Amino acid sequence: MGVSEFLDYIERDCPQALQQVDLGQLARKRLTGPGRRGRALVGQDPLYLVIDAESCLHRLYGGSFTDWVCGGQWNNMFHFVDNLARTCRGNNIKLIVFFNGSLERGRINDWIKFQSMARNTALQVLHHVHNKGTPPPKVLFTPPVCLESCIRLALRQCGITTICSFRDHAREAIAYLRQYGCHGILAQSAEFAIFDPPLLFSSHLMKLTKKGELLSVQYNMDEVAKAIDLNPERMVIFAALLGNHILSAEDLALFHWHVLGPDHPLNGLRMRAQHLVLPPLDAIVDVVAAYVRNIRDYRDLHAIGLDIFKQSQSQTEDKIKRFKTSVEYYWYGTREAWTRPRGKGSKFNFHTAGSNHVGETQDTGTPQIVVETAEQQQTQAQKLEEDLAKHMSDLALERVKEEGYATVKQEQGESSEVATGSSTQGPQTGELTPPRPPNSQTDVSSPSSQTSSKSSIPSLMEQPVPPCLLVSAPPRPFVKPEVLRISKHRHETGVMMSQVHQALAEGELKFGVTLEDEMSGEFPPSVLLFRPIRQKVYSILFSTQHREHVRKEGAENGASFERPKVVIKEWSIRRENTIQKPDLVEDVPLEWKVPQIERLWLGREPEDKTMRLRAFLSCMYSDSPAMLKTAYVPRHAIVLCCVLRYMLHFTPPILRRHELDAFLAQSVSPILNQPRILMDLKVHNITPRGVQLAAIFMRGVEAALFANDACGAPIPWELCCPWLFFDGKLFQSKLTKAMTGSNLRDMCDGKMDQVGKVERMKQCILEGMHPNFARPVIPQMAPPHYQHGPPPPPPEFFYNFHPAGAPLPPMPQYPMNRGRGMMGECSMGKFQILVV
Repeated sequence: MGVSEFLDYIERDCPQALQQVDLGQLARKRLTGPGRRGRALVGQDPLYLVIDAESCLHRLYGGSFTDWVCGGQWNNMFHFVDNLARTCRGNNIKLIVFFNGSLERGRINDWIKFQSMARNTALQVLHHVHNKGTPPPKVLFTPPVCLESCIRLALRQCGITTICSFRDHAREAIAYLRQYGCHGILAQSAEFAIFDPPLLFSSHLMKLTKKGELLSVQYNMDEVAKAIDLNPERMVIFAALLGNHILSAEDLALFHWHVLGPDHPLNGLRMRAQHLVLPPLDAIVDVVAAYVRNIRDYRDLHAIGLDIFKQSQSQTEDKIKRFKTSVEYYWYGTREAWTRPRGKGSKFNFHTAGSNHVGETQDTGTPQIVVETAEQQQTQAQKLEEDLAKHMSDLALERVKEEGYATVKQEQGESSEVATGSSTQGPQTGELTPPRPPNSQTDVSSPSSQTSSKSSIPSLMEQPVPPCLLVSAPPRPFVKPEVLRISKHRHETGVMMSQVHQALAEGELKFGVTLEDEMSGEFPPSVLLFRPIRQKVYSILFSTQHREHVRKEGAENGASFERPKVVIKEWSIRRENTIQKPDLVEDVPLEWKVPQIERLWLGREPEDKTMRLRAFLSCMYSDSPAMLKTAYVPRHAIVLCCVLRYMLHFTPPILRRHELDAFLAQSVSPILNQPRILMDLKVHNITPRGVQLAAIFMRGVEAALFANDACGAPIPWELCCPWLFFDGKLFQSKLTKAMTGSNLRDMCDGKMDQVGKVERMKQCILEGMHPNFARPVIPQMAPPHYQHGPPPPPPEFFYNFHPAGAPLPPMPQYPMNRGRGMMGECSMGKFQILVV
């Protein structure tokens, strides 16, 4: 809701603001533009375009392939990215792909809502596969697991620049565009439309044709401003009043219904509803634009806030503060803020009281644009970046705290400022949260100041809905600045998994939805399945073994000894959580003494390389001698074998024997690296179990990449690319053959050399193990007193992460009554035989 739907409104109601463009033709015009005496060489003065990867993942994947549900067509994806890179180089286009690597605590509520919708879509996908056995339609497209990491590796291999944000994704992307003079951006976020870059193209409508044309749709924000009859300078206030991650649409619900008026047809729906009802965006765009248009002095944000929240009965001052921050957030991304002279400050006045909203429109002059030098712009950019980053991080932490359960009870008290202002340090991450500033000067006669001073219960329209529950975690150990500097540099340049820097700097991780059936209980949640890998990685990142050794030496001198603990918060959407909250995950040290993280990352001795590889294999539970023999395991298949060995490590088992053969057989198939043959390959039957196995495997690949980067990249990134050892469609084809009774030779198309490779890798995977492969679950006969079958077994029967060999919980026994038509026993103790 809110401003996030503004682009949909433009596409639906402002067709004059849309224009179909050919990006290649637009770039070629720069080579033969006015003032040039001849055609310039390709590569000189290119068209610099920033791509928002978060909204363009499905396009960079190559579009909605019909077989995306199989686990990921990674070779087709790499083939598409390679063609895109060739097309851009031929048309003199320079791409900079911006990935979202920031945690963004202030947007955690939006992330939970998005993941909840994705979870419902995943259930629909599995339901379709179960009923029809065919790929679902494009409308149910769900990004495959590890898609972002695979695209990042493909772009890196094709020579395209990749950058990763670390605080606020949208603000850092527009700051990069302004600072380095890029010409446009491909995105699908309304925030970029409010920032008004030089050129804004739709990432959802980007197409790469077979003729080598790169097409998209351009948004003209000047036409949008004309359509809603609003001065472009007031667009930042208009966006703030629609609702965003700082000032939500729920906070503005009373204002929206007020400007709609009591005679609006939707007002009756609001009066009959028993909960908070938000008006649709189509209904409020025109009335909000009219309200902003009639503001006399749009620079006086405090007076505007008093008029907006004059009917609010709680947290009036806090809402005004967040309204100011929201306007400032959008204004810092505009060209006016970047070209404003240094020392002049913001053009908005935050402290003037009094009403300034009248029925007439006052024309305001266009502010003077001052063009600065490159050095001045870079200094101004750094200053704006640091000031707004600190301000936004503090406000985001306050915003998330206020929406938790702990603050819901305090909102009905006398004041909300005492609860938020009394905390000086966040207990979750250890970041400093400054106390709230004193209230600004407020008109005593204003109804909002009189209402906010009373201790009254908020109305139904202002009752907050707690989307998540905050959990306090102990402070993390100190991390050396050198480690944070290296982590930040690798994170920003996109050469490392973003989870590494998030764990070190933020202490929180987020995991998206996987295609898995939570109701069946056949598989454990993939986030929980690979959690032991991450627990060992946390111990390596924070060097807990070295800290434990130092404390032991202090204990010998008489000091108390306590093993240092590292607790990381992991966010994931699961069925059993009615109120979403992060899991507190504690680190688990390795069995042997691992060097400190500085030595793992920066050591150049041969011994350091051996330590890196051993640390990675220990995290993957694959520290066996045969794993390092290239005669058994090829170098590009180390990640594959480590993930499969890990999946066989726990009880109850996950993989069946023929499924292990299918994973290995597809990795040695010669058509693995032939995208055209894979495109024509037909899979006759897709099973829900095969879909879930592929998704779980790719979740394991993601955990392996995380462990590899945390250990100093002992396996080169060129050998970690998933298209070297896995393709989802090919795996489903091999699995179908295995399920029909085909032996390993038939799965390898009768090629004995492939059978030999599979047997050697299988021998390495099973070395030192006595795996108990999973068996098909036979449904039990339901007793008569259970109309819909026996109740499901307890969840711990299906997945309980304990070492192999540990006893399982007993299976519940149900009474089996004699059914109708079964042979029974007569009263005399003998079988009764009826002869007709």
